[in-house]
Amino acid sequence: MRLRSLLLLAIFVAIQFSCSKSDDNDDTIKSDISLFDNVKNTSPVFMPDDSYAMSTQLVSKSDNWGSGNAIYTIYGTLRSYTHPDDDGKIDRSNIYKSMFDLETLFNSDIDSDNLLSESKDLTPAFDFGNTRSYDSYIEKDDLCLAFKALDNSKSAIIGWHWYDDGNALKRETGVAQLVINNDNTEIDIDMVFAVDYDIATTETDYNIRLKLTGNPTTHEFEFQYRIGSTSIVASGISQGANNYFLFKVKGDGTPNSNTTYYFVIPADADEEYLKNLTFDDAYTNSDDITDTNVANYLAFVRDTPFFDDNDMVTDMNDLNKGNNRQGTMYVNYQ
Repeated sequence: MRLRSLLLLAIFVAIQFSCSKSDDNDDTIKSDISLFDNVKNTSPVFMPDDSYAMSTQLVSKSDNWGSGNAIYTIYGTLRSYTHPDDDGKIDRSNIYKSMFDLETLFNSDIDSDNLLSESKDLTPAFDFGNTRSYDSYIEKDDLCLAFKALDNSKSAIIGWHWYDDGNALKRETGVAQLVINNDNTEIDIDMVFAVDYDIATTETDYNIRLKLTGNPTTHEFEFQYRIGSTSIVASGISQGANNYFLFKVKGDGTPNSNTTYYFVIPADADEEYLKNLTFDDAYTNSDDITDTNVANYLAFVRDTPFFDDNDMVTDMNDLNKGNNRQGTMYVNYQ
């Protein structure tokens, strides 16, 4: 992958940013606290069992544990990632692998002219429903970044392309919108990510949608995720004895793709625990969930709709709909 197209994602994987302006209107934006650590302290982290850790790639170890099992999708999405042991085993559908890669590769400054002469309300190329005010906006090669720092929080819009030097037709595109509380007690991340194996067409081939809000200190979280045709909603407390979270899942990898399945999972669950779960253990009617351990999270999980294809970049023309930058991940800042 081209380093120039990776530079922006150092910013994406940072929970806090510093922004300074020089007299010639240049912005220097640098990450200084890792999104990797903060996200790990917010959303659940499932530790792999020993046989998994010894494996060389993310593959099934049994007939029912692997690709095609939605419980395994939940595990793969939130499985613990350790560098360098897990490199080559899991991809960026795992949110922790993604966070670490971005932080490692892009922990550097970006110097570029600020394209805004004053604060301006901006909407990301993918409209997450939040138009916010930003002080700075830059475009450089295959990246863009809007940024604003307040006394108690920092916010950003980020867009990027990744390319595979071994495949000229392949491109990965992402757009993210972030709000970060300065004392690391609140994060809000919304992201779309698409992989296109033939950039000669506008249709994309592999899609992810992520929304995570929570508190790295208390470990409370709310999580929405869709990969391909499998959708997940979850909420709870991700760490600590006697804490639990509630997941619901629907789509590919379930016994009936039209049925919603609910799982109550303890905060110390690991791969072995999830391997022993079956869909017979799931609730299919939220009214049957009387477990007091997840009573505070039931309403969010039950009432939050699953992401669907309309919440993803299934076609590059889903970006910047209705303006003259349609089909690109850049912000329509003018």
